Amino acid sequence: MGLKDPQGAMGAMGAMGAMGAMGKGEQLHAIGRKSFGTDFPALAKVAKGLKLTDEQLGSLEDLIQQAPRGQEKAAAQKWIDQNNTFVDQAFTGL
Repeated sequence: MGLKDPQGAMGAMGAMGAMGAMGKGEQLHAIGRKSFGTDFPALAKVAKGLKLTDEQLGSLEDLIQQAPRGQEKAAAQKWIDQNNTFVDQAFTGL
């Protein structure tokens, strides 16, 4: 038996969509100028291989979204400080 969504808050996906039963999790995509990889090869390599868990991405989004206007950068820095091991490993070589 699945979770119910009696008020239809989850729209067409329903509660099962919120639990991931409707497919993959979120994906982030970035775009940049054609020469970015040539100009910044180490950073391009890191960006291409960067993977966050749902928990990591969710906690980052929560901190930024809950930050007062103008304090989003400080919220992101707080997340970096809280996830220092991950950040250090992800950005090794830069």
